[in-house]
Amino acid sequence: NITSVGALNGGSITSGFGSINVGGSTIANTGVFTLGSTSQYAPFGVINGGLTLNLGTTKTFDIVSTNTTASDHPIIQSYRDSSSPADADALGTIRYQGNNDADQKVTYAEVEAQADDVTDGTEDGAYKISRMVAGTSTVGFELNASGVDISTPLTVNGALTATNDYHQFKSTNTNTSTMPLIEVFRDKQITASVGSTVSLGGFVFTGLNEDDRKVSYGSFFCSGTSSSDDGE
Repeated sequence: NITSVGALNGGSITSGFGSINVGGSTIANTGVFTLGSTSQYAPFGVINGGLTLNLGTTKTFDIVSTNTTASDHPIIQSYRDSSSPADADALGTIRYQGNNDADQKVTYAEVEAQADDVTDGTEDGAYKISRMVAGTSTVGFELNASGVDISTPLTVNGALTATNDYHQFKSTNTNTSTMPLIEVFRDKQITASVGSTVSLGGFVFTGLNEDDRKVSYGSFFCSGTSSSDDGE
């Protein structure tokens, strides 16, 4: 045993003991915190327990690899070593927290990995992104074995290409007057003189001909003949 009534200010601890019990005190390090087999802070590169990094107001947390090959380094690996894995087990979560105006810690957004199916050989996984909506954490994006589920309005700035043979627009609303709706919206104020038309949008049906050239085989368009308020 080593008993100290003061501070250990110099030198190093090189013995092979497994852990340091500091009771209610802390171990402060003002230099570089290094983990590895030779680190006195984490024998054999393992920290048993929680780890909090206080970066102050200007510091950043960097993960650096000096590997010069094309391999995928550095790697952040999260491993839930469960002795009884089950379907729908959460594997890990990254939470983004901040205070509200009552000085309470709130998780405003988080990403979560999940094991949907743990059957050997047919494993399925899922990745979810949630955010706070009116005080409730709500999943907005989920990537799973069935595809991508987006439970929030989606805005795409730029061209959108869907490469599948079948696309379905589905509404689960039980109101008999509600139906799936596709809206083509020209978000710009337009003016049309008397007798003229303004194109609002359309659908074009294209395919390849025998020369492997893209051809428009059919189309329909919508135009407005007047843009005056109440006289459209």
